[in-house]
Amino acid sequence: MNVASTSVTDYGIYYVIVSGDCGLPQTSNAVTVDILSPDATLQDLKVNGVTVPGFTPSVTEYTYSLSCNTDRATIEGITNHPGASFTGLPNAALVPGDNVYSLTVTAENGFTTKTYKLNIIRECYIPRIVKDLEDAIICVNDSHTFEVGVEGEGLTYEWYYGNSRILGANTNRYTIAHAKSSDYERYYVIVRSSYNGYRASIYSRQARLWVSEQLPETLKFATYPDPAFTGSTYHLKLAGYSDVTEYVWRYTNDDVTFSPETGVVGENETWATFGTLSEGAGTVTATLTHPCGTREATQTIRVTYPTGVEDVTANQVAIYPNPTTGEIRISNTVANQAVRITDVTGSLKGSYRTQEGVTTIDLTGYPKGAYMAQYGGKTYKVIRK
Repeated sequence: MNVASTSVTDYGIYYVIVSGDCGLPQTSNAVTVDILSPDATLQDLKVNGVTVPGFTPSVTEYTYSLSCNTDRATIEGITNHPGASFTGLPNAALVPGDNVYSLTVTAENGFTTKTYKLNIIRECYIPRIVKDLEDAIICVNDSHTFEVGVEGEGLTYEWYYGNSRILGANTNRYTIAHAKSSDYERYYVIVRSSYNGYRASIYSRQARLWVSEQLPETLKFATYPDPAFTGSTYHLKLAGYSDVTEYVWRYTNDDVTFSPETGVVGENETWATFGTLSEGAGTVTATLTHPCGTREATQTIRVTYPTGVEDVTANQVAIYPNPTTGEIRISNTVANQAVRITDVTGSLKGSYRTQEGVTTIDLTGYPKGAYMAQYGGKTYKVIRK
């Protein structure tokens, strides 16, 4: 028997049976035919452990890109047939730009081969930003450095403030020293590269720089009453301090600290109202949190009883008892005249008509605090305790 050409399907055991007219058929010795595989394809091609994108065993040419900071590559292939051989490159040195390799697979049969062509491009002519610019908040007279990290060859830098080129700023860092309010702006950099005739450029992100005014060492309240009166409310205001992110108010009296009943933050200002205060001395503190640090405004206040009856001996009017737990009496009144009771802010709380001689007004339903009694063109301080 003569086998003209072989294939992997010809693998097997061959024998012949001879028969004739003179006797029983005779069987020859068996011969095993072992056909070696001609398969010279790869089932996978990897660079630094990563399969080349789009790899297919029947396609023989590929391009694979690496960043400029990768200067070596390990190339390995997995053969489709276990008997085939492939010699990879365990630590190939890469130059910037093209690195072309011819990779040959030899089939199990020893003479069938297949060559794969791989071009590894080390992208040193295309800059790549690996660390971009970040926004920042600084204070007047502070310094700040913007920095960009870029991979590439032949790099140059152009820094911009808004849309204006910053002359002399030609490295990957730009420092603002002794910042001014006018330095508040957008900053960015254009990075250009050049290698073997290739030219490319890339823009960083636009980073915002905020420059805050330093808070004064001593903060002052815009308005405050002095003294405050027992039972009254106490209103304080801070204004004109910009960029404050938080205000914390507190009042301390006899080692007791409490927060205001109301605390409001407006644009560049804050104010707070403390409720009924007890007699004595206390300290109001407002703590401001600011990008440039923390500041405190403090004010010692005196809380005292009002003087009671105003001195009006000319018309012999007197209000008593004062302070009172309920009723007050107004002496020497003329019949059918108006008496108005207001709080210390002037808000009307009650209106009454007088009787001839002595007029009695019941303040039992009024909250404890300071009030003003208006009669006969005069104003008298009255305390409800």
